Amino acid sequence: MPNVRPAPPDNSPKGWLVSVQTTKSLDRYAVGTNDIGDAHALVAEYCKAGLSHAVRPERLLTDGEIDRLQLKHGEVKPFAYTP
Repeated sequence: MPNVRPAPPDNSPKGWLVSVQTTKSLDRYAVGTNDIGDAHALVAEYCKAGLSHAVRPERLLTDGEIDRLQLKHGEVKPFAYTP
């Protein structure tokens, strides 16, 4: 059996862009978490999302977006694209 070492943990800050679709609007939120399931749950709780809301993780945030938002772990902030 080959000697395989696990990869070192990735301690860099991570964040997800999550959208919330309602019958009236589409809103986006930045979430400071490494886990996609946690991102979904944090945004659903933040928005008090009900059955009529569609909560969808879209993509990982870039390091620049995380820095610009000063996003901390477990934090949810509204996200707006800036040109």
